[in-house]
Amino acid sequence: MNVISVALLALIAEQLLHEVCHGVAALALGGRWESLYFFAAATELPENATPLAHAIRTGNPAIVNIVTGLLAAAIYRWRTHGESGLLDLSLLFFATYSLFGGFGYLMFDSIFFHANDEPVGDWQKV
Repeated sequence: MNVISVALLALIAEQLLHEVCHGVAALALGGRWESLYFFAAATELPENATPLAHAIRTGNPAIVNIVTGLLAAAIYRWRTHGESGLLDLSLLFFATYSLFGGFGYLMFDSIFFHANDEPVGDWQKV
């Protein structure tokens, strides 16, 4: 039960971090962050926003996932294991989910996911 709980918490942390990055980027680019859902963040950029601003708002969470995944993996690697098994497991799960999520957006989603020939995934839009 502990392993399942840690896995779910790590998954929730990775997913919320991803969606929060959309909202924070919109705010940083002068837009609005209207709502946060588990699988979406409703944001709006100003009408005069450049294509680069749209790309940053849309694409930055995958990059953040990769960076935080690598950081969590590095911390896991260099920790003295055995002090806290649940912390080690949390780092390992978070690193795994973050790396799969980040690279999944970059490589898999943008190539294979299509809905009515419209760009749907974050990196398809970029």
